[in-house]
Amino acid sequence: MTVLAPGAVRVEQVVSPAPRAAWEALVAADPTSLTDQSPAWMDVLVTSGGHADASRLYVLDDGRRFVLPLARRTGPAGSAVWSCRSPTAGASVASWGPDAMSKPSGPSWPS
Repeated sequence: MTVLAPGAVRVEQVVSPAPRAAWEALVAADPTSLTDQSPAWMDVLVTSGGHADASRLYVLDDGRRFVLPLARRTGPAGSAVWSCRSPTAGASVASWGPDAMSKPSGPSWPS
């Protein structure tokens, strides 16, 4: 288990790649979720070539679940992992950012 902060919840499980049913349910439950945070976006990225699904499902000890969409380059530069959220339409892989977690609505972390 990973402790997020003293007295905070713990990460009970990390599954990679994120199971599709869990990912789709979290995207559907998050009204702020964007298309580029969806499993369908990952499918397009993977089928277009050069990337593999490296998404992660985090399950916390209080029952909350989060998906972090990540893509891993395949081939010689295969160690690079990128968040699938592009900051602007048509952005290249190099400009993707780390702020792409899908979660159900409501507070993300206890105060």
